[in-house]
Amino acid sequence: MQAPTERPRSYAASARPARERSPPALRQRDSDLEGYPTPANPWTPISTGSLVQGLAAANGMAIAKRLNGIAVRIFGLMGDGERSEGAVWEAAQLAVDKRLDGAAAIVDANGLAQSGPAPYAHDTSVIAGRFRAFGWKALEIDGHDFGKILRALEQTRDSEPTAIVATTIKGKGVSFLEGATGWHDKALDAAECVQALREIAPADQGVEVDTRFLSPSTARSSPPLALPTRVDYVVDDQVAMRTAFRSALTKLGMHFPDRVVLDRDVKNSTKTDRFADEYPWRFIPA
Repeated sequence: MQAPTERPRSYAASARPARERSPPALRQRDSDLEGYPTPANPWTPISTGSLVQGLAAANGMAIAKRLNGIAVRIFGLMGDGERSEGAVWEAAQLAVDKRLDGAAAIVDANGLAQSGPAPYAHDTSVIAGRFRAFGWKALEIDGHDFGKILRALEQTRDSEPTAIVATTIKGKGVSFLEGATGWHDKALDAAECVQALREIAPADQGVEVDTRFLSPSTARSSPPLALPTRVDYVVDDQVAMRTAFRSALTKLGMHFPDRVVLDRDVKNSTKTDRFADEYPWRFIPA
């Protein structure tokens, strides 16, 4: 999940202890239920900042699962406002280039960015068209119809990255919230909360929700990498630092088969090329 202001729902769905502590502990000084979560709490494997980085993180998770031979789907939930930032489309391109069929993007197209209308508000054809231009399959659905949501999720099992562009109305069903701006990252006061709960209609669409809770993951510490053997050079011989780096990195690859190298099309200048030649399945041009 990318959108950090969706975190109350994320915490509530992740584990019973988090659910029982929320909302009283949410965003409190001594609580690990942060507004912008980090791995300081056991339900957040990666920090994505405020916006934009979620799809890239989903790509990384999909690559990691592939390397470990685990067939899963990774969903990245994002808002339509953050599509304005280029990192989203860099990640979209990478997912197709690496054939990450386990990657899926869910775009909450409610027409509102943080401080005003989102570009092409509610025109899902534009959003879907841009994903298709990068090689994704794109589905346009009513984001308030549970049946359509479930059918769209089933279609993410296909062998290509899939984007679900869901038209929604922010604050739907609450008179003073529906489609309104100015509510970004704001909590309702007690009276507003009572009114909102009174106005929200039961979402009975014949869909049963699985209420299983996930257990928090246990952080694993990795010892510092150390070469079992030295990289030797001739005394007084001058060796470029990046050349020495190449030799050491390649040896690390030999001794630590669980390590990968991420490269941004600079392997011939940063000298990661030898690692790429020796361990191509662990070399990821990203």
